[in-house]
Amino acid sequence: MSTSPSAVVDWKNVAISFGLLGVTIAVSVVLNLGIASSLLVAACRCVVQLSLMGLLLTVVFNADSPWAVLGMSLGMILLGANEVTFTRSKRRPSGLWVNSFTSLICSVLPVCTFGARFAIVNTPFWSPASFIPILGMITGNAISGMAVANNMVLKQLVDARDQVETYLAHGGTRFEVCLPVAREALRVALLPTINQMSVVGLMMTGAILGGESTDRAAKMQMPSVSPQSLTRTIGSGRTEYTAAMEDHWISWDIG
Repeated sequence: MSTSPSAVVDWKNVAISFGLLGVTIAVSVVLNLGIASSLLVAACRCVVQLSLMGLLLTVVFNADSPWAVLGMSLGMILLGANEVTFTRSKRRPSGLWVNSFTSLICSVLPVCTFGARFAIVNTPFWSPASFIPILGMITGNAISGMAVANNMVLKQLVDARDQVETYLAHGGTRFEVCLPVAREALRVALLPTINQMSVVGLMMTGAILGGESTDRAAKMQMPSVSPQSLTRTIGSGRTEYTAAMEDHWISWDIG
C-alpha cells in the first residue's frame, strides 16, 4: 500500500489551529469559568516548549549518539519532575522533587528501554527518531499518574488525621493504615490508562501523518499501550509509598 507524503505545516497553520482555542477562551469568559488566562498561558507554554524541543531534537538526531539520547532523556525527566512538584502538586513536602525524579527514573527509563529493544525492535534500540518520542509519551503518562496519586494520598492522610491517629494509637502499623489510601489512589491513577486503552484505535494519527501505512500504524500503536500502563503503575506506586511511609510527608502542617 502506498503512503502519502508527510503533511507540511507552517506557522500559518499553527495560528489557525490556535484560533480554535479562542472559542474555548470565549466560553470561559462568558460563563465566568476563571480559566481564560490559564488557557492563554498554557497555549504560550505549548508553543515555546514545542519550538525548543524541535531545535533540541534536531541537534540530537544529527548527533545520532547514545549519549546525546541519554542526555535528552534525563532532561525530559528533569522537566517532568519539575512539573509534578511545582505545577501539579497541591502539597509540597520536603523531598518531593527528589522522589518525583527518582520515581520517573525508575519507571520511565527501564520500561522505555525494554519496549524499544524488544517490543518495537529498534536497531539500535536507542535510535533517537523512535526512542525519544516513545520516552516523551511514556513520561507524560507517568507524570499524570504520579500527580494524581500523590495529591490523593497526601490529601486523604491529612483530611483523615483523626482516624489515622486513632488507628496508630490502637497498635495499627503505618502500612496497615496507609494501604487502603494507597490502593484507592493507585486505582484512580490507573483509570485514565484503562480509558485510553478503550479508545486507542482512535489515536493512530501520529504515525499516519508521518507517512506510515494504516496497517503499520495500527501495529506500532499496540506496543505503546502496555509500557504506559506499567510506567504509571511503577511511578505512582513508588511516590505513594514515599508519601505514606515518610514521617514528614504526612505532617499535618504540609502546605
